[in-house]
Amino acid sequence: MKAFNLESTEHNNYSCVATKQLVTNEIKSTKRVNEPELMVPGIFCGGEEIPPGGWRVPISYWQSDTYRTLDGCAFFDFGFFDTGNHIEIDIVSMPGYGNRDSSLHSTHRLPSDRDGYKICFGDESVVEKSNARYWAAAWAELSWNYIKTGEEFPNN
Repeated sequence: MKAFNLESTEHNNYSCVATKQLVTNEIKSTKRVNEPELMVPGIFCGGEEIPPGGWRVPISYWQSDTYRTLDGCAFFDFGFFDTGNHIEIDIVSMPGYGNRDSSLHSTHRLPSDRDGYKICFGDESVVEKSNARYWAAAWAELSWNYIKTGEEFPNN
């Protein structure tokens, strides 16, 4: 199978959607019968697709979930933990900050009791089971915008 480099200058002018389509077409054209399926980050195979601005699993299974940004170009994995008073939202995985400032203050993160980081809220009591996904999605969108453009969170 021929190597396919997403970072090559040949493809870096495409939007992420166009690039994903190129990769998908490349995979389809080179796949052989009984060959293991090539998994490309950001492209879900086997029929699983998270719509832009959507979540992977139903709301009833809310302990952990993956959010896809509205532009469809980034995925954020979160863990949701009930502390008894509020829900803490751990950031399990996300796109890197690249050359942006990744300090806890500028990215609205705090150290998590479960290692890694959690989303920082001025008042954690506002995060309840009924709205935790809303807060996680809002943080993901603001973070993704910061990663892409350098525009800081509104209250920095």
